[in-house]
Amino acid sequence: MDEVLTDVPPLICTGIMHVDEDADRAWAEAAPGIAYLEGEIASYGGNEPPVLRREDYLVGTPDEVARRLIQLQAQTGFVEFAHWMRLPGMAQDVAMRSLELIASRVVPAVRAGGGR
Repeated sequence: MDEVLTDVPPLICTGIMHVDEDADRAWAEAAPGIAYLEGEIASYGGNEPPVLRREDYLVGTPDEVARRLIQLQAQTGFVEFAHWMRLPGMAQDVAMRSLELIASRVVPAVRAGGGR
């Protein structure tokens, strides 16, 4: 058992992330795609889709999302994070704007805050 516990593979987390300079706009852009995905997942089990809560997703301003990623990394110890770049129904230019903000603001902030 000790051998298994000492040779733990790196943790890779996945999730939904979308950023904009305005947190309300980020949510307005991401919420329809999130609702679609959650509805599809719920339908597999014959369940009703959950009520969406903003705090359950990495959606907001670059600073907000960076802070949440730093907290999540501290809690879980993940070494990689993969995210949906373009949610269902999201325009390509909106997704690209978010990706540019993630690359220019979120990633450097996470690295400076203790992430990899």
